[in-house]
Amino acid sequence: MAKWLPVIRITRRKAVVVPLVAISLVAVMSVMAIVIDGGLLMANRRKSQAVADAAALAAASDLYLNYANNQGLDLNGTAAASARATAADNGVANGVNGAKVIVLIPPKTGPYTGLPGYAEVTVNTQQPRYFSGIFGTGNLPLYARAVARGTLSPKANGLIILDPTGSNDLTTTNSANITVVGGNIIVDSSDPKGGTISNTGNITADAIYFTGNPGYFSSGSGSFKGTLYSSQSPTPDPLASLPPPPLPVDTYTNVNISGLPKLGGGVPGFPTPGDPNGWTLPPGNYSGGIQISDNNASHTYTLQSGTFYFTNGGFNLTANAAVTSDPNGVLMYFHDGGGLSMTAGGPVTLNPLKTGPYANITMYQDRSNSFQDSITGQTTGSLNITGTVYLPAAKLTLTGSGADYSIGSQYIVYQLVCTGSGNFNVVYNAPLTPPNRDLYLVE
Repeated sequence: MAKWLPVIRITRRKAVVVPLVAISLVAVMSVMAIVIDGGLLMANRRKSQAVADAAALAAASDLYLNYANNQGLDLNGTAAASARATAADNGVANGVNGAKVIVLIPPKTGPYTGLPGYAEVTVNTQQPRYFSGIFGTGNLPLYARAVARGTLSPKANGLIILDPTGSNDLTTTNSANITVVGGNIIVDSSDPKGGTISNTGNITADAIYFTGNPGYFSSGSGSFKGTLYSSQSPTPDPLASLPPPPLPVDTYTNVNISGLPKLGGGVPGFPTPGDPNGWTLPPGNYSGGIQISDNNASHTYTLQSGTFYFTNGGFNLTANAAVTSDPNGVLMYFHDGGGLSMTAGGPVTLNPLKTGPYANITMYQDRSNSFQDSITGQTTGSLNITGTVYLPAAKLTLTGSGADYSIGSQYIVYQLVCTGSGNFNVVYNAPLTPPNRDLYLVE
């Protein structure tokens, strides 16, 4: 008996897999283009921006270093050359692989157009296509732009109080007055009573800016005079980047002067030429400080031009003799162990250095030295100090005896107390104060 086998019918299906795969590949390639090409594009965009930022800052640094001579202009092309060199050092050289590094000094676009002291840098590069080639041909362009500032600019801040939180950081007691002539006062403290008056004295300036709210308080009849601003952003220390001066080679130890010195004695220096009652002290490292207690009003002590570097001590004046600085000025730098303690029974005239990195700074107390300084003016003497007094970590006490005292062109101190009955004047004078160092990106 024969067996019948089942019949298997083979049905041909239409070819739909290949089109589906082709369509899917387009989607997969699109995702790959977004992930890979897009990721590379973002990474290279960040790199281009970093290059533009670095190049703009390099140009601004050159403008800053040459600002005194060029006033923010790139007269010799060194700023632009520095920007291009910096871009090349960071992997983007002008004219290589289609890259363009364009340096414009001053800028020609944006809010700083035409302003000296600013540098504009644009960086144009190209990224090859990979998976995104399915969408088009040619390289993908990248663009980055940065603007940096490099200037030395005076700001009319005659008195800056740096303590960020304390109360009574700027205060007058009794009938003492503190006045900034031709400038402003800044009180950085966030305390509601950062500035205070406790009697009849006044604190006067063109404008007074308080970080605290309101930042000022008076418990007596004295007042704050000028335009008052509360809740202001604190002002950074404008000399924060200024390094300490180098330690001088010549060292003198425990210099104590109670009478006119003689050659060959224990006091360094020499008789002042043309003045039989004068003595000139040389600059140098004064270990243990200088103490002057000569009460002979006919004697004059001159500080020769240079840096008076104080270690393990400071400058202590309790005398009726006159003290003056060389016409080319001095820098008194208090490193440690002391600071300024001055009772001026005789005339005191101090001027800052005229040239160099410490130009226009008369006194500079190290940022780690919190020795409390004092200046006391007598009615029989006179104070005539110019330049900046920079005591960033120290409290300064001013004590007067009913006279007018000119105590400097600018004060930058941690705290300041004015007491007694004197009138202390900070006569702000931009040419006699160090300019603000402005070096940063603005766009």
